[in-house]
Amino acid sequence: MIKTRGYRVELGEIEAVMVAHPAVNEAVALAIPDEAIGNTIHAVVTINSSNSLTSTELKRHCAEKLPSYMVPEEIEFCQTLPRTGTGKIHRQRLQCETIRRTRKYQIYLPPFDEAPLRIRLYMRFV
Repeated sequence: MIKTRGYRVELGEIEAVMVAHPAVNEAVALAIPDEAIGNTIHAVVTINSSNSLTSTELKRHCAEKLPSYMVPEEIEFCQTLPRTGTGKIHRQRLQCETIRRTRKYQIYLPPFDEAPLRIRLYMRFV
């Protein structure tokens, strides 16, 4: 659950509406920090190879089923979504990459490195 424009928003609801579109395979909604409104909502989507879908069409689809404050401001299309070692969508990595790409913020984000995580997991089993 995130807060944007004073409203509480469940990102899973947004993802469910996007995946309900027949051209969408997978969708991830991300909360990107914004000083003015709390968080902006960005979406990363994979689509069927046989379909062509624009961000405007997908935003229109979301606007039909969601309140206006829940419609993603930006929708990005990609071939595949990054996965963790267990096969789950790597949301943290997507969020860091999206923040870095938007460059709206003057905060330092260190490069994402999985090495410390691997070391902790290894030490847990030793």
